[in-house]
Amino acid sequence: MNQFEIRQHFIDFFKEKHHLFVPSDSLIPRGDKTLLFTNAGMNQFKDIFLNQRKPPSPRIVNSQKCMRVSGKHNDLEDVGRDTYHHTFFEMLGNWSFGDYYKKEAILFAWELMTAIWQLPKEKLWATYYKDDEEARQIWADETDINQKQILPFDEKDNFWEMGETGPCGPCSEIHIDLGSDFCHLRNEPDHHCGVNMNCPRFIELWNLVFIQYNKDGQGTLSPLPYKHIDTGMGFERLVAVLQGKKSNYDTDIFRPLISHIEEMSNTPYGQEGQHNVSMRVIADHIRAVTFLISDGIFPSNEGRGYVLRRILRRAVRHGKLLELTEPFLYQLASTCIDTMAAAYPELKEDPNNTILIIKKEEERFRQTLHRGLFILEGMIEKNKQAQKSVLSGQDMFLLYDTYGFPSDLTKELLEEHNIGLDESGFQEAMALQKAKGRSSWEGTERLKQEEELARTYQDIAPTVFVGYQQVSDNSNVIALFLEGQPIDEAPSGMTVECLLDKTPFYGEAGGQVGDIGLLTSATGSSQVLNTTRTPQGHFIHHIKVEQGTLSLGDTVTAKIDTQRRDDIRRNHTSTHLLHAVLREILGDHVRQAGSLVSPDHFRFDFTHFERISQSDLVLIEREINRLILANIDVHSETTSFDTAVQEGAMALFDEKYASEVRMIRIPGISLELCGGTHVHKTGDIGLLKIRHEGGIAAGIRRIEAITGKKAHSWIVHLDQEVHEIASLLKTSEDRLKQKISCVLIQNKELEKEIVILRNSIMKNELRRMMDETVEINGIKVVINHLHHMDTNDLRSLCDQVKQKIERAIIILASERAGKVIMVAAVTAALIPAFHAGKLVNQIARMLGGGGGGRADFAQAGGKFVDKIDEVLAEVPDLITQLVK
Repeated sequence: MNQFEIRQHFIDFFKEKHHLFVPSDSLIPRGDKTLLFTNAGMNQFKDIFLNQRKPPSPRIVNSQKCMRVSGKHNDLEDVGRDTYHHTFFEMLGNWSFGDYYKKEAILFAWELMTAIWQLPKEKLWATYYKDDEEARQIWADETDINQKQILPFDEKDNFWEMGETGPCGPCSEIHIDLGSDFCHLRNEPDHHCGVNMNCPRFIELWNLVFIQYNKDGQGTLSPLPYKHIDTGMGFERLVAVLQGKKSNYDTDIFRPLISHIEEMSNTPYGQEGQHNVSMRVIADHIRAVTFLISDGIFPSNEGRGYVLRRILRRAVRHGKLLELTEPFLYQLASTCIDTMAAAYPELKEDPNNTILIIKKEEERFRQTLHRGLFILEGMIEKNKQAQKSVLSGQDMFLLYDTYGFPSDLTKELLEEHNIGLDESGFQEAMALQKAKGRSSWEGTERLKQEEELARTYQDIAPTVFVGYQQVSDNSNVIALFLEGQPIDEAPSGMTVECLLDKTPFYGEAGGQVGDIGLLTSATGSSQVLNTTRTPQGHFIHHIKVEQGTLSLGDTVTAKIDTQRRDDIRRNHTSTHLLHAVLREILGDHVRQAGSLVSPDHFRFDFTHFERISQSDLVLIEREINRLILANIDVHSETTSFDTAVQEGAMALFDEKYASEVRMIRIPGISLELCGGTHVHKTGDIGLLKIRHEGGIAAGIRRIEAITGKKAHSWIVHLDQEVHEIASLLKTSEDRLKQKISCVLIQNKELEKEIVILRNSIMKNELRRMMDETVEINGIKVVINHLHHMDTNDLRSLCDQVKQKIERAIIILASERAGKVIMVAAVTAALIPAFHAGKLVNQIARMLGGGGGGRADFAQAGGKFVDKIDEVLAEVPDLITQLVK
């Protein structure tokens, strides 16, 4: 069977067992800020395990794209060294949500492995969590596995956790014994062949996880409302076993990539040594890079983009070991897309963009390598001068972290110069950086905040939002909180959080800011300063009581600031128009990567790999305003997520959507999933003006714009500025451009004349200075107060004097912007008897300032402009004293 048949075989088996097939989710975990990447098939079902969403079916099967390069599950360092670990891989899985449990999961797996795929039973081993007697009993009594091949293990091997927090539980794994020929470690004295012994002879194929707990941020395990099954089988390992290959890289998954690498490097694969490792690393890493970019991740210096950049650069480094001196990865991306697109059609959505991003990043890194080599050579030279035989760990970490210079290349070059490395210092710096990365990853803090909010509001019903239809409504105060603590009454002047049973106030979400407005009741009134919301659907009104009191149980009239809401609606609908027009003009690779929708302006982040030209910006703005003038209806509708996707609705990669979603439709223009507030017709926007376009990360651009009244005010202001400039230049507004061009030409001519005059003045001043030279004990002393000169002028005069006189001390002063500027120079023949830095500092102190510099040249400043001549008159006596 080829890879496509094996994948489909697995899916069809479980479909016959009444499982619903669900397509692979993105590598960006949707709505889960605690994970950098989707690292298991169960990620997209996490909220189902937590009973926050109903499953589309109690039984599900799929093949999921996964990445394991960070956090608890990190296989990066093993990739290439062995033949079965990967950064990017596919995970085949089947799930039960409160339906079947351990017995059925084990029996399904055993049937597929032995009856369908006919793997030899004597080669299969089963493991279980040491305290899970139920799982052991099922293996022993319900299957015909060899009883001696059922083994217990502890938490390290048989208790599965998705991450630092989240659903978890004991697990049972199926391993296969590939035979002694597969263990290249068998003759090493400390090695023991066996299951979970880091032995390449015994390979884990399938992990059956019995999800029954939720782990919180403090590490506490709490029983889930229902028990679930979550299984995962490494597709690449399975294909190698079923195709009878010794290595994952010998299967039809990787062979096209390996063959392409062989062709480019003119190096055969299969011989022992570093070349084999490098080919495996490159083949693995190009898959990871290609899939990450296709899922909307771009190289950057933080978060997911940093991991992508690191993987890509690691592949380039191994290409260097294969003597691939020109960019090559982008060519392999085409092979990866051709090999995998049948299973993952999203790879074909914009392959040219993926290839171009890889090529640009690879070219950028090759420039970085040159820069890193220059810096490393400087470090090596510095070590030699200091007679140090070891490069510090901090220096190596600087090269690695700041300049992206591979650590193995640093070691290689140090060996050539017989310089060692402070390995422990480097590892300490690495550990510190990883710790900082974990603490700064927004998901950690976000999770703590969400858990705290969930505990605070756990006994309160979610808020009913009526703000799509109404701007005012009568509601009941169902909770009041002061700094997280519940209270019954808030007096005048107090700022508290208020929850209503229903509200017209939009809670901050999806990039749109929260509403503000008023709450009024029979006993007082309160300003709503902001509105936020929790993941559980509670709308939190952040209020300040202005008059009277606000009490638990009060009936209030909740009224939003409608003018502000209208400004927000204009900006939000404009982001949808901008998104559609960007895709039309720049290409379908453009996807939203973030936004901020406020009343004053909006910003829109999107995927694009180069600066947008001014002509394209004009075209984009013109097209959006054409759509605004067309006054097209804007519709909102509620439907199922699956229906929306089938209709082609745009969705954010990292957003988690409920089974029922809201779509914003601008007929013929845009269809997006969106929970924000919008205008009824595009004409309500009035006008859009782009104010700024720029890059915020590699492959990510940002446009900022204004609409409606703000855009009109800005144009009025601009018109007034133009009118005033025209008046200053004594011309009409329609001839302003020509007038400015004339003025610029005149300025250039005047600048040329000024240069000629300055040169003439400088020559005259030099001649005068030479005539006024004072001689002290055989030393020529040039002292002068020159008007309206800058430091560069004074320095130039010093250099000219030094060319004419062999033994000279030069002190020149001028005034600039109401302050003294001064330079001093000493010719080489008088050093070290005289030091320009010390001399100029001593003189500057008499002018209320100070300065310093080298022995041959120095500069200083002061504040007593009126004392320049008086102080310079004392300099000859000062030098005379120094001569004595």
